[in-house]
Amino acid sequence: MTANVISEDDFHEYWGVEIRTSGDLWDYDDIKSCDVRRVWTIVESGSDDDGNWYAVPGSHYVNRLGYVLTGRAWEDAARDAVYFLDDIEGD
Repeated sequence: MTANVISEDDFHEYWGVEIRTSGDLWDYDDIKSCDVRRVWTIVESGSDDDGNWYAVPGSHYVNRLGYVLTGRAWEDAARDAVYFLDDIEGD
């Protein structure tokens, strides 16, 4: 993990993640009129070796699974976060 990636728990705690009450990710139609600085795109890494999902600031399309909104607006679009850590091997 690089210095520009924070953990899943830290992401939820610091940014105040908002998801649907069902637990599902938001769709583009849900977030298109929101402040882009509160939008994070949840993406797959694109690598078979890494089963993690990542939260990337802003609205993106490549490897997109959906979106989350945060209570706090991001200022640094270079910061990513682990959104789902695939730790099945650790179980």
